[in-house]
Amino acid sequence: MSSLSSVVQFSLLLVLLLAVTGQDCATARVQREARSRARSRARSRARSGCMKDGVSHCVDLAKLQELIQEVQKDFTNTSHDGRILLKTVTFDKIKKHKKYHGCVLLKILDFYREVLQRQDRNYLDLGGLLDEVKKCVHPKKICEKLYQEAAGKPVNESKIEEDLELLSKDAAILQLQRLKAASKKVVELSERATLDKAMGELQGLEDYIQGRGLRRS
Repeated sequence: MSSLSSVVQFSLLLVLLLAVTGQDCATARVQREARSRARSRARSRARSGCMKDGVSHCVDLAKLQELIQEVQKDFTNTSHDGRILLKTVTFDKIKKHKKYHGCVLLKILDFYREVLQRQDRNYLDLGGLLDEVKKCVHPKKICEKLYQEAAGKPVNESKIEEDLELLSKDAAILQLQRLKAASKKVVELSERATLDKAMGELQGLEDYIQGRGLRRS
């Protein structure tokens, strides 16, 4: 009788242990699923936030503008014929196209690195942040063909600035040509007028950076 009672007690204990173990496993599974759903919601919010505000979170654009404003305190704008950067209404055509904006943006950033290196003061923080912006530009392998076209194709500038039906590609080519001409004056001649003009246009650089060619994250 005692032996039978022991068997019954052991069986009840085994059933109880299995029930507890099963409950623990179920609880752990529920917790894992809850954590997974939370991570999924967080990723979804991050993606929707990036798309909603249209601002890149890959680089600190607020910090960039702050550094630009600091540079402007050291600089007095002077008159100089002809713009280096296209008017924003024209450049907006480039910003809507990922390939053209990315390729043009790379050349703008390279140009301003050259300009900053030829100033009387060192602007290392701004130069470093411009390098960070370059890392946020979409893949660059597609740019070489556009650069070759810009090197060999004449563009009617007067039409470019006024034509509302202007193609993004034509605007991109014109901007690349202007940058190349200005860069030659800066790199080969250290021409003061071009350097001053570039620094004068630096104030609006953030508007030229934001566009489809810049990664969101």
